[in-house]
Amino acid sequence: GRLTLDAHGIFYGGDLEPSLRIEGVRRGSMLAMDGTGALVPTTAYTMANLQLEIRILDVRAFFVFDNFTNIRTAADLPGRFLPGSKLYYGLRWTFRN
Repeated sequence: GRLTLDAHGIFYGGDLEPSLRIEGVRRGSMLAMDGTGALVPTTAYTMANLQLEIRILDVRAFFVFDNFTNIRTAADLPGRFLPGSKLYYGLRWTFRN
């Protein structure tokens, strides 16, 4: 399941628009095949993600931090762990005629 907290605002006549999203992701235990083909239970995990985006006029700056709690034991398949924290950011500029 997922639980999300969003905060969003528009200021200065629409010229400034910040958005913040904090997300909790939980996956319970399930049966999955291991390397021999046998069904084994996986462990449940909970991780958190963070996203911040700020729009000023036509420029958007974004910052995304996946698994910011750095849960290193999360695995959807036995013995195959999900990547740890992932951080990416950037700018997007929209040109209009």
